[in-house]
Amino acid sequence: MAEGSKVYEKAVTLLMNDKRGDLRDLLVRIVEWEKKHPPQNQYDGFYWYDVSGDPRVLNKLVIKGILKVALKTNSGTSYRLVDLKETERVLASFTEEGPEEEEEETLEIPDNILEIVIGHEEKNFQFPLLGFSL
Repeated sequence: MAEGSKVYEKAVTLLMNDKRGDLRDLLVRIVEWEKKHPPQNQYDGFYWYDVSGDPRVLNKLVIKGILKVALKTNSGTSYRLVDLKETERVLASFTEEGPEEEEEETLEIPDNILEIVIGHEEKNFQFPLLGFSL
């Protein structure tokens, strides 16, 4: 399996589990940074503050194979995307189609909810803190 298709599959898996969209936004910022700053040498890369990314999340992306560490020193770590084109392709598929959104069901509490409680008629439920009784 080619390196690019591995990146694509791993990125799709991560983005499918990204409910709030934070990871997608981070990947968009990383792609934008990489387009503006082509690598000058093998050690050239972005730092966490260049893309406003949490270092823990960037480390997770390294472990998953989306990013690679370009340079690690005592003062910091710089990163690069493993495959810029595949990452762009994943982001394009998620912005065009978007992950399937689940519609939120609104549940309504029926008026007769306590009718299923056996002996409800015999009890007088008091809610003094709420200011009413049933």
